[in-house]
Amino acid sequence: MVSHIFFSLYSDSDDEFEGEEFTLGSHVLALWKKTIKNLIHDYAVAGWAFSVQPIIRSHCINLLTGSQRLQIEQVIVKLHKKLCPNLNVINESIEDTVNIFWTEFKNF
Repeated sequence: MVSHIFFSLYSDSDDEFEGEEFTLGSHVLALWKKTIKNLIHDYAVAGWAFSVQPIIRSHCINLLTGSQRLQIEQVIVKLHKKLCPNLNVINESIEDTVNIFWTEFKNF
C-alpha cells in the first residue's frame, strides 16, 4: 500500500491520487497540474507572443488561440489606460489601440 502523505503536502485532497501508483513521474505531473494555473496569466501569454526568438515566434504564430488573443488584448488595455506615457495613443480609443496593435503584431 502506497502512502499519499507526500502528495498531501501539495494537494488539498488525497482523492485525486486514489488508485494511482506512486512514481516520480506521477508526482511531477501532479505538481505540474497544480502549478500551471498560476504560471499561465495574461502577461506570461503576452511575453510568449511578443518573443523575437524565431522558434518561439513560429510556435506562437501556429498555436495562438482565441482565448490567448483575449489575454494579450487585456495586457494592451492595461498598458494603455489613462495616464499612459505613450503620447501617440493617448487620444485614441482603446479599441483603436488594440486594432493598431494586432495590425502591427501581424506585420512583425
